Formats: sequence, C-alpha cells, structure tokens
Amino acid sequence: MIVFLPKDYKKDKKQPLILTFLIIFSTFIIGFIASIIIYTIILRKQEDYKFVPIENVSYRSFSEFPKIKRVFGESAARSISEFPKIKRVFGESAVRSTIGLKNYKIKLLSIISTIKTKETLSVVQNGIGDENDEIRLTSFSIINKFTSKINNIIKNKIEDFEKATDNNLKSQLAKDIAIGYWDLVYYGLSDKELEKYVYSMIEHYTNISISLNPADPEIIFIKGKLSLFQNNLNDAEKYLNMALQNGYQEEKIYPYLAELYFYKRDYLRTKEIINKIALMQRLDPKLQAVINMWMG
Repeated sequence: MIVFLPKDYKKDKKQPLILTFLIIFSTFIIGFIASIIIYTIILRKQEDYKFVPIENVSYRSFSEFPKIKRVFGESAARSISEFPKIKRVFGESAVRSTIGLKNYKIKLLSIISTIKTKETLSVVQNGIGDENDEIRLTSFSIINKFTSKINNIIKNKIEDFEKATDNNLKSQLAKDIAIGYWDLVYYGLSDKELEKYVYSMIEHYTNISISLNPADPEIIFIKGKLSLFQNNLNDAEKYLNMALQNGYQEEKIYPYLAELYFYKRDYLRTKEIINKIALMQRLDPKLQAVINMWMG
C-alpha cells in the first residue's frame, strides 16, 4: 500500500497507515452497532402470528382435477355442455419420467402445502391413503403440522382470553378463538368424533364476542356461516343479513347468501344475489362458472 501512496505522503508513512486503520476499524464498529439497532427494531415491529387463509389461489395447475361438488345446481349445466378437457401444464408429465412418480408426488405435496386452501389440503389428505410409505408420511406430516399450528393459536388465545379484563380485548380474543375452531371445520381437520365439540366451541365464543361487541360485523358473519354449515337456514339468513347491514364485505357475504336462498328454494333471490356478485369487481374466480350458468 505504501508503494501506491503519493510522493507527499511517503515522507510520513505512519499517518496514512494509522488513518487507514482507524477508518477500517471504525467502519466495522459502526456497522456492528447499526446491525444490532436494526435487528432490535425489526424484532419490536413484528406482529403476532395470525392465520389468514389464501382463498383465491387454485391448486388445479399442480395436480389432477378434483371432484366437483354440486353448487347452486350447476350439475344441470353439465348436460348442456361437456366438461372441458384438462391439458398438460408446464410439461409436468415429462417431469414424472425424469424424477419418478413417487418423487413427483412428494414434490407436488410440498408445493401445494404452501397454498393453504380447502382444495389443496383435501389433496394432501388423499395422500394419507397412498400405498407408498413416504407419500403417506409426507401427507400426514403436512396435515399434522398445519393442524398443530391452528391448535397452538387457539390454545394461546384461550390463555390470553382467561387473563384479559378489558371487554374489547376479550371480544377480539373470543373472535380469534372462534375463527381458529372454524378453520378446523372448514379445512376438514377435526375428527368426526370431535365435530360436535368444535361446533359448540365456535358457537360459545361467537356468542361471547357478540355479547361484548354487538357491532362487530365479522363475528356476526362467522355466526351466519356456522348456522348455514349446520343447516339452520333461518338463523343463517338473520346473521348474514345483519353482517351485511353492519358494513361487512359484500363480496364475502353474497356467495353465502346465494347458497342460502338456493337451499330455501328462493331461486329469484338467488339469481338476484348472483347478479350482484357478477357486478362486483372483486370476484372470486371459483364462482365464475356458477355465475355464467345462472346469468345465461
């Protein structure tokens, strides 16, 4: 380094060496302190984990087409037009021949397990019955991990609820607990033997949350969904419309209302609701086929 110094500095070699050393050393110290400060800020800004399902992402490009259940009578449309053929996407059949069917299934399970929807989890659950041990274990591990995460959230929220004294906080915690139990039902993660218990817990905590905060439209919406799921159509209509009147998101309520009126054989109101869904910009793509059938 001394060789490349200008002539004016070669007479006094100590000063540039000391200055260079101080700059390098101080930069390290400043960077170390700054990294500690930034890391502390990031830790303090973190929020509690809250499970938010991704509802509008389809797994159909990753796996075989699922079995379609009848919704709003769209099975009648199948007699009008044949169901479209599913073509190969991204050349995945070539991948099977390269990595083998077993590894292909395991990789597929790993990919779709990152997309937490009811459909993807049903595919993973089907893997539990596979004849291959690795696929069964992989599927069970994914389901068990997801279920444990929801159960841990419920457990922590219940502990916080029992310690809370503020009514607003207790209402929010009761709603979070009800949502956690609802996720177990919605994603098909609760055992048949425990379904009645899970339903009772959802109803118990939704009632607590509503009693503490009657104006919260989200918990009223959950109450309406539960009533519809249990085929209590009158209660479902009451709570879904109440959530709508209290300002909850229309694009979430309307599909349930359309399903409700279809079950009540009020087809004019069903079509009226579906027409409203069609006019909304924020449309769930999974409803498009149903809308096309009802709207002609």
